[in-house]
Amino acid sequence: MKAKYISDDSNIYGVYGIDSTEFAGLGFGYGITGNGSPYVEDYPDVIDTVGGSKFILQYNSVSHAGIAFTGSFSNSTNIGQLVYLAFPFETINLAEARFQVLSAALRYFGLIEPLQTSEDIYTPVTYLLNQNYPNPFNPGTTISYEISKKSNVSLKVYDMLGKVVSVLVNEIQNPGKYQVEFNKQNLASGIYFYRLEADNSVHVKKMILLK
Repeated sequence: MKAKYISDDSNIYGVYGIDSTEFAGLGFGYGITGNGSPYVEDYPDVIDTVGGSKFILQYNSVSHAGIAFTGSFSNSTNIGQLVYLAFPFETINLAEARFQVLSAALRYFGLIEPLQTSEDIYTPVTYLLNQNYPNPFNPGTTISYEISKKSNVSLKVYDMLGKVVSVLVNEIQNPGKYQVEFNKQNLASGIYFYRLEADNSVHVKKMILLK
């Protein structure tokens, strides 16, 4: 499969496309029932490239979720292609995100035309933090946001005392729309705050965990 198994259960339920690939600019969640996945994905793998494959998707800057390969397999002289995901495709939460991932794979295979101009890609004009959905939630919810230029992005969840209970994002991201999943079954019911920091822009919203 041109992929090397690194570890089981990445425990990260957001995936992002890698720059300079057909998957660049993608950001989506997966594996959370109630948010669109048909079942809970308990053990998403972390993988590495092998035999000439390349990374196309990542959980974060050091853990990768997808590879692609163009070339010959085994002793064959024929050229083939593959796209391999380290998590089940059907567990991608939103139908729109599934369509985008499939379209990117078809572009990689040369079966549909590549995006030609910047007009084909939605680029936000400002920084935006959306209200999580569902809210109240139990145990998981989706947080989406938009960034207008390449930035060092931080998205953290705090309790009422100001203690950080989860770091959802802490990396450089390209302009685009993103969504991440927050699922902490060990937290008590109550009010929590999620804070987005990017390029000196700070946004905070409130959410309610109701068990």
